[in-house]
Amino acid sequence: MITDSAAVNNFLDDFKDKPETYKQYKISIEYFFEAIGKKPDGYLVDVRLLDNRDAIRQMNIYEEDMKAYLRFLKNKTKENGKKLAGGTIHSYIGAINVFFEENRIQFDNLFMKKLKKRTPKKRRIAEDKAPTNEELSKILSFATITWKAFFMTLATSGMRIGEACRLKMEHVDFEHEPTMINLPEGVAEKDEVRITFVSDECSRYLSAWLKERDCYIAEAVQRIERLGIEKKLDDDRVFPFEAQTARKQWYKLLKKVDMDEKMEYNDIHLYHPHTLRKFFRSNFVKASIPRAIEICEGLMGHKPYLSTYVQFAEGEKEKAYKVAQKKLLIFDRMLSDDEQQAEIDIMKKQIEYLKNKMDKQEKHSKKIRDMMDSDWYVERRKSEVIYDAIEPHTGERVRVETVPDTKRLSGTELLERYDNNKKDMVDIEKMGLEKWAELKRKGKKVK
Repeated sequence: MITDSAAVNNFLDDFKDKPETYKQYKISIEYFFEAIGKKPDGYLVDVRLLDNRDAIRQMNIYEEDMKAYLRFLKNKTKENGKKLAGGTIHSYIGAINVFFEENRIQFDNLFMKKLKKRTPKKRRIAEDKAPTNEELSKILSFATITWKAFFMTLATSGMRIGEACRLKMEHVDFEHEPTMINLPEGVAEKDEVRITFVSDECSRYLSAWLKERDCYIAEAVQRIERLGIEKKLDDDRVFPFEAQTARKQWYKLLKKVDMDEKMEYNDIHLYHPHTLRKFFRSNFVKASIPRAIEICEGLMGHKPYLSTYVQFAEGEKEKAYKVAQKKLLIFDRMLSDDEQQAEIDIMKKQIEYLKNKMDKQEKHSKKIRDMMDSDWYVERRKSEVIYDAIEPHTGERVRVETVPDTKRLSGTELLERYDNNKKDMVDIEKMGLEKWAELKRKGKKVK
C-alpha cells in the first residue's frame, strides 16, 4: 500500500480538503510505483545532498522511471477496454512531477519538454454540448429537491462541481440580492477566490433543500454506516456529498430523458456536468449588458478576469447579474406552444398512471376488506388451539398452531392463503370433499 509510506502520506495530506485532487494524485502515485516495480519507502533521495556525479546518476534513474511511467500509461486500458485519453495521461504525469518537486527533486526543462512530446496530445472536448433551458428543465424535472438545488446552483452560478461540493453554509448570503456565493481559498478551484450569484429561481430551490438537508444527512449516515463507512452528522457543507456522487446522479437523470449519449473518441457524456458552466456562460453573455463577457468570466473564476487590471464599479456585477438571470431561467421561463403541449401530454399520462394506480389500490383494498370480514380470517385471529374444518392436503380435521396466522404471516401471504381457501371451497362444492381430498393426497391438480 502506497499510503504506508510517510513521504506519500505527507504529500497527500496537503490535498485532503480537495477530494478530487487527492483522489487523482493518489491514483497517479499508485500507477507510478506499479509501473516502475518499486516501493515508495527509500525511493526518494534528496539529490542536493549528493556530489555532482551521484546526483546526475540518481536523476538519470528518476528520468528512466518517468519514461517507464509514460509507457505504462500509454498502454493502460480502462474497464471499458479503451485506452486513457491524452488529457488524462498529461494529468497523471503532472501529478508525479508535483510529487517529485514536493520532495525537492526537480527535472530540468529539457527532459520535461521531451517527455511532453512523447505524451499523447490533449484532445479538446469540442463535441460536448451545453443543454438548452428547455433541455435542462426536462432533465431536472425528474430530480429530487436535492439535485434540483445542486444542479441549478451550478447552472446559474458558473461554479465547478468540486467548488459546489466544498461550499459551506457560511458562504451563502441569502440576504444579499441576488443571493451571493462567496468562494474563499480552499473552496475555489486553483485558489480563484471570488464571488458569484445564483438566480432568484435557484435561490428558492436552494432554500427548500436546506430545510431537508439535516434529514438527508441523518439518512445518509445510517445508510453508509451499514457499509462500515464513517460519515459525520455535523457536516457543514451546503451539499454534503462528493462530486463523484453528484456526477452519478446527473448521468442517471440523463438516462431518464434519453440524453445519455457519449462522444465516440473519449467515452465521455455529451452533456457531462461541466457543460453546466457552458450553459451559464452561453446564456449570460446573451444578456444586453455592458462588459457581459468580462463579468461572466470573472464570476466563473477565469484568472485573467480576476486580476487587478480588470476593475468593476461597486455593485456592477450585481446589476449585471440581475439582468442576465432572466436568460438563466429553467422552470420559471415562458414556455413555447410546443413545450406547453408537451407539458399537457405529460400531465395526461401522469393522470392516467395515477388513476390506474388508484384503481389497483382500490381493488387490493377491497380484497383485504373481504378477507378481514370472512369467517376464515376470524378463525385465524384466534390465539387458542382451534380445529380447521378442512386440512388442504388430507381433507381431515386437524389441530392448527397456537400462534395465529395474522401474526405469523405477512399481509401478502395471508391474501394468498385466503385466495387458495376460496378456490378450495369452490372445488369441494363442485366435486365433493372425498374426491377433492383424494386428489390432494395424490398430489394431482384439481381441475
